Amino acid sequence: MKSINILYDREEDLFPAREEASSYEPENILIQVFYGLPGNREGIIRLQETLRDFFPGSPVIGATTDGEMINAKVKTSSIVINISFFKSTTVASYLISQNENQENAAGEMAAFFTPRKPKVIIVFGSGLKNIKLRNDVVFLEKLKDMMGDVIIAGGQAGTDNPDGEFCQFNESTIINNGYVAAALSGEQLRVKNAFSLGWEPLGKNMTITKAEGNRVESIDGISLGEIYGHYLGIDPEKYSPYLHSFPLMVNRNGIFTTVSPVSANDDGSYDFAQPLHPGEQVRLSYSDEITLMESMHDLKNEMDRYKLESLFIYSCSVRRRILGEYIHFDEEALASCHSSSGFFTFGEYYTDPKGQPHSFQQTMTVLMLSESPSFTRITPVQKARLSFEELKSRKLIVQKVLKNLLTSTTKELESKLEELASLAHFDPMTELANRRLFDEAMEKEIKRHERNGSPLSLIMLDVDHFKLFNDSYGHVAGDDCLRAIAFSLKITAKRPSDLPFRYGGEEFGCILPLTDGEGAVKIAEKIKKEIMRLKIPNKGSSAGDTVTASIGVITVRCRRGMTPTQLIEECDALLYQAKEQGRNRVVSKDLYKEE
Repeated sequence: MKSINILYDREEDLFPAREEASSYEPENILIQVFYGLPGNREGIIRLQETLRDFFPGSPVIGATTDGEMINAKVKTSSIVINISFFKSTTVASYLISQNENQENAAGEMAAFFTPRKPKVIIVFGSGLKNIKLRNDVVFLEKLKDMMGDVIIAGGQAGTDNPDGEFCQFNESTIINNGYVAAALSGEQLRVKNAFSLGWEPLGKNMTITKAEGNRVESIDGISLGEIYGHYLGIDPEKYSPYLHSFPLMVNRNGIFTTVSPVSANDDGSYDFAQPLHPGEQVRLSYSDEITLMESMHDLKNEMDRYKLESLFIYSCSVRRRILGEYIHFDEEALASCHSSSGFFTFGEYYTDPKGQPHSFQQTMTVLMLSESPSFTRITPVQKARLSFEELKSRKLIVQKVLKNLLTSTTKELESKLEELASLAHFDPMTELANRRLFDEAMEKEIKRHERNGSPLSLIMLDVDHFKLFNDSYGHVAGDDCLRAIAFSLKITAKRPSDLPFRYGGEEFGCILPLTDGEGAVKIAEKIKKEIMRLKIPNKGSSAGDTVTASIGVITVRCRRGMTPTQLIEECDALLYQAKEQGRNRVVSKDLYKEE
């Protein structure tokens, strides 16, 4: 394999590559174009014509950029062309001009590429739509699902101009929406990808409590504005252009990544670059020159494990802006590979070691290629160390934010220490009362209601098809789901005397003192609706496309000798009736009224 990287200005710059191409078949050549000139569609058209004339039949994929990289040097407002020549690897390209239906787009692309059995697919997608960052997770996951064992790399088109046009293109067509991709197939091809995050978590774990798609209304029951104001000490309205500097960090299938707020809405919610769902745990995060450089060390050490013939870089535009004048540290780290090229994107594609595709923001991803049989180095390379002498002290705003965060977190920890004595009574994951506290509270309430003769109600609920949910979406998503349901109970059964609890596994409930049957059913119905309002997908469920719950409600007059076990058994029987009647419903019995 051989790569030629060209800082393109005129046709003559392509002469050496055209001479090299005479020794290769068109299908053994891949041309990538990283186009950084603003607002110049006519320029792209002229370049397409030139590439067709110079390299007839060779696949071309290109995108507009927010900065370009060539042989470890960072450029802006330029055109970088990579031309890769393969000994035995074949290249095929495909263009899809729509991304509204990502599943259909992925299916169409997979149908074209699957017979070629590629090892890697390089995809360039759209950057913004209606001034909002696109999220291509559905497309990537569907493509991987249909293609099987393949690495997906690449990124979303960018622009260095706020009013600039986002384009992707092949040798003859330019699109603003959709995907252009190249598939590389060959027994001799060696492929490896890696990424550098460069963000550090701050503060405590928090739980998404109200969200739909990319729009988040609350975390830990608190609005986003209050979260940023309380923990970071900044006014979200005044500093809204800088909130992407403090994204949320989330664990997606074992990979920590960041999800950035991109805009505030009039109702106090925020739109994020990617969807977040209720129950998902997040932490605030930050980055600076030092953090990015430390992360780059790790990426360089990973790259040094391999004998590379070519390196393609798809890095987030935020990284370039944070590093600023220190971007040369990235250049130094990448210089060990003699041929590297790429661009600064508005979103990066990465396939993890388990084969799961990701759509990142604020990350550097690299794709390492070789046709050499000795791809992995036998002798480990000594770990790289870069000098930090040139780095200045952290920006004042970062210092102020970190100080406020530490102060706020310390106060909360001190408050938590006072509650340690009661922690044995609460479920650590959902923060609801646990089985032990439920048993104790139930005994006390039975005795109290026996004395005053008032109705006592108990709700028991079970998440429908939760085992299927865990099997389909994984245990991390399962834990997020249970946390979201726990929050639904908290906000519905909110009288001081009510006691929401986790009975075990996916079974929850609530003790409702001094509550008659009619009132208890109203609360149960409201819990059911709150759970449906979460809109957590559960496509295999017989009760609907989202997570639902079956609920039993019992209301009694407490008699001498009555035990918690009797009430639980009565309520459980009603819960199972709800399941037998089709799930996602409330079945109740009012023994108090019947007497």
